[in-house]
Amino acid sequence: MEYPSIRIKRTKEELQKYNMFSNIYRSKFRTIVFFTTPFFGLAQVFIYFFVSPSFLLLLLALFLISYPFMMLRAIKKSSDVSYESNNLADYEIKLTFKEDHILTEQGSDSSELRYIDFYSVYNRKQEIIIYITKQSGLYLSKSAYDEETVANILAVLHEKVPGLFK
Repeated sequence: MEYPSIRIKRTKEELQKYNMFSNIYRSKFRTIVFFTTPFFGLAQVFIYFFVSPSFLLLLLALFLISYPFMMLRAIKKSSDVSYESNNLADYEIKLTFKEDHILTEQGSDSSELRYIDFYSVYNRKQEIIIYITKQSGLYLSKSAYDEETVANILAVLHEKVPGLFK
């Protein structure tokens, strides 16, 4: 098996996608809440106009309707602040997939991420997200690499951590 080696140069958009997935789409409950709150808000508006005209119901309705938009804006802003305050545009990370670990190199620093320590792996349409712990992971945009490299990465991950794919 060929073990691939790739370079990651972060962009703001990639960090935003990673944070969106981590904060909303990774949890089924959060995804359901995210997409259903506007409907509950519309139900509150209906109740306000046709059943009980209470100012608190109207405020609750406005909050519920705008919740997804506020959440998206907060995640985007947080991602942008993190990207700029940590100077992520200046860093390039080299990942080398090995027999029992992934070697990460950033400048003169290097570390090993052992496959047995991985938390989960998500193979999505446009990205591969490897969670090292429950809260942190690696975001790999499939469009940044050729198809053969992506296939090699997925083959290595399927071989080394087959039960962690979600």
